[in-house]
Amino acid sequence: MFSFKRFVSLFLMGCLIIAISGCGNAEEKKKAAAEAQAAVEALNKAHSDLLAKANEEISAINKRVMDLNDKMKTTEKKLTEAQNKEIDDIEKLRASVNQRMHEIKNITSDDWETFKATFEKDIVDLKARLDTICNEL
Repeated sequence: MFSFKRFVSLFLMGCLIIAISGCGNAEEKKKAAAEAQAAVEALNKAHSDLLAKANEEISAINKRVMDLNDKMKTTEKKLTEAQNKEIDDIEKLRASVNQRMHEIKNITSDDWETFKATFEKDIVDLKARLDTICNEL
């Protein structure tokens, strides 16, 4: 059987082990929380940066669309079937980009890189298609 002294010493050693391991866990938790907070702040900054850039790009695209509309009113050339279809496609893409622009703040870090790449590609595509149709008129 265990003697009382042996029991007390084993009990104190167990408490010491728990206390030491608990301190490490608290530090790890604080470190993990700080890293998580830094990741959230970085994602929020990326959201804000992309939103600011998107607002500028969309503003320029909207101005270009208004210029295109004015040009279509003043030109005597009739639009071809292909040009009309391209204008419709541009409008659909512009509406899609506008909708996704409002969703930027809700994108999680897991989906961020894919969303950002697709969004930026669509803006570049939209500008190129708009330039092409404007140059044709």
